[in-house]
This record gives sequence, structure tokens and C-alpha cells, in this order.
Amino acid sequence: MRSGLGLVLGVVAGGLLGGVASHAVAQERVVVATSTTAVGPGSTGRMTRELVERMANVLTRDEIQREVAMDLFRELSSTKQELGDALRAGIESARIEGNDGDIAEMVGKIRGQSEAYNSRVRELEGTFMEDVRAMLTEEQEQDWAGAERLYRRGIRLPSLLRAQARVDVDALVRDEFEEAVADENITEALERWSIQLDSMLLERQRKVDAMDDGNDGVFQELVIGGTEDPYKDLREIDARIVTLGEQTVRSIAGVLEDDAIEQAWLRKAFTRVYRETQGEKRLAAALELEDLSDELREQLDTLSTQHEREGGPARQRWARAESEREEESVLPPGVSVMISGGSESPSAKARDAVNELSDKLERRLASILSAEQLAELPKGAGENVEGLFRAREAQSEMIRIGG
Repeated sequence: MRSGLGLVLGVVAGGLLGGVASHAVAQERVVVATSTTAVGPGSTGRMTRELVERMANVLTRDEIQREVAMDLFRELSSTKQELGDALRAGIESARIEGNDGDIAEMVGKIRGQSEAYNSRVRELEGTFMEDVRAMLTEEQEQDWAGAERLYRRGIRLPSLLRAQARVDVDALVRDEFEEAVADENITEALERWSIQLDSMLLERQRKVDAMDDGNDGVFQELVIGGTEDPYKDLREIDARIVTLGEQTVRSIAGVLEDDAIEQAWLRKAFTRVYRETQGEKRLAAALELEDLSDELREQLDTLSTQHEREGGPARQRWARAESEREEESVLPPGVSVMISGGSESPSAKARDAVNELSDKLERRLASILSAEQLAELPKGAGENVEGLFRAREAQSEMIRIGG
């Protein structure tokens, strides 16, 4: 459940609901309905089974304690499910009532229900944490601070406004570079990252709470291209978290003498950028065909190597453009905006370059394989998903503020 409603209600300058904001216009006002809480694409996170297991790994190896913790989590999950069902019913009721009434009142009701749900969930999770802590031994209690930091990461990282800031570097290393954790230099780097990050998350939450206390309304009027940015302080903290993550992964890469961790960090942050294209899916399937001759397999291997050589840098340019777009954004998080007119953005150009490489890959496959072999490959969607947001007659794009 997202705590930010994120509804674009209209562009005042254009006078139309769902109008578009132009890069070419220096000042264009939009009315946005959003929660006063600044949230990113994932809103605040929730306590998951994976998070509980990670906390258990920090605290104990005792199987009885771990099972008790999982029983408590299952009870928590059941209660949260009931609360979620009630919230969905309440939101649907508010929407039905809002069809013939004041939309501001409808949004206010939904916001109130969502905030009550979030408050209750946090209370339940707090009780869960207290119950887990109560069964620890004196020796295990020494590791409680680490478990609390892990919990705060789990529920706070998804709400950050920068994609790279949302990556849990510790989890990334432990999941994808398990052997590296045995190196004392790497574990020390991860511990420093965890402590510094936790301090920033606590600072950020204090600012979010202050924003909530100081905002009595639901609607906010913001200026595209202007200097007003109520989320400036949060963006600055998120930028510091990005820098911290970058420094940490580079430090680990130095120890490993391999930049694989840096590439993994980018892939985790920009999943949309690194998502497998249709051409790549078809190439992977082609390499698995059983009736390939040695000559055809050699051609496909060469094609794969060439595509990796071109595709890697192209995706890095796209990821860099996405990072710069996030860094320069002054629009509210949790809102989808259609931007039309003006020149194509660097991010859109970089995305198009990746799509063009995918199209090139498909043309090469068509020249190498027979019609019968091509028929065995996954069917294309007819158009890359990212391309659905590209105008054919004019420059426009759909962007998600905050990621």
C-alpha cells in the first residue's frame, strides 16, 4: 500500500485534466494531490519474511528462537492482511462516494484511512520487535543494534527518492558475492556503510515527520521549472546516501580487484534499464536450440559477444542519464507526469539507443537462423514496452518522479 496517492489532477496553464507539462515552458503550474509524506516508487517498506530471516541471522543460530520469531511473524502477517482488506474496502467506498461529491473530500478520506493503516502496522511491527528482543540472551542482546539498523533499512530504503540510494549494499554483497563476506576488509566496509546510512535515515525521518506536522492540506501547487522544492532537504540526504553507497562499492571493488560489484549495484538500482530486451531474450533462446550446427553456434556466440560489447556501455549511459534526471528533479515524488514538447531528454535518447541495439540484434538473428528456427524463439510483443511511451509525431515521454 502506497502512502502517497500521487494523482496528477491537471495542468492549470493548459486548462485540461491530464494535460501535459512542457520542457520549453519555464513556469507552468500543476496541481498535485499527494501525501505530505515524501515517498519514492516503493513508498515505505514492510517487514517481510526475508527481512525477518536476515534479522535472525544477525541475532541467533538457535533453531527454537528462529522458529518462535517466524511464528510471531506469521501472526503479524495475518493481522496485516486483515487490516489491508479493510483498508481496500474503505478506499473503494470512498471512491464510490467521491464519484458524485467533492474530490478533495474523497482524497482526504483515503489519505486518512491510509495513514491510520500505516500507523497501526508500525505499531504491530514495534510489538513484534519487542517480542523478539525479549527472548534474546545477554550475549545476543549485544547484536540488537545491528538488527534494528537492518529493520530500519528494510522499511526506509524503499521510500528514498534516488534509485541508487534504495539499494541495500550489505544485502547485495551477501546475496551475490557471498564469498567476499569472509574478507575482514569487506565486512568492515559494510559495517561502516550500515552505521553511516542508519544515521542518515534517522535524520531523514525526523525531517519527514516535521513536514507532516507542518502541512495541514492534501493539495499542493508546485511550479515546473521553478525554484520551489519542499523536498529539497530530503533530496540532499538521499544524494549523500548515493555517495556513501558509491564509495562503499568502489572500496569493495578495490578489495576484490573486480568491478563486478559496481555493475551489480547499478543493475539493482536501475532494474528498468537492465531489464532483458526482447532481442536478448530471443538470442538466449537461440543459443539453446538443439539443432544448431557448429557454424551457426559460432555465429551466435560471436553475435552475443558483440552485443555485450555494445550493450554494456549503452546501458551504463542510460543508467547515468536516469541518475542525472533524478538528481535534477524538483517535482514531487510518487507522481507520474507526461512531458511533451521540446527536445528529447538524455534519458529517452539513451533508452532509444538500447532499444535500437535490441532491434539490430533481432535483424541479425533473422539473417542467421532459418524460418523454422526463428519460429521456435519467444514471440515478440510487437514493440518494446519502453517504446510505448515514445511519441511517433512529437517528442514526449512518461516519467515516474522518484525513480
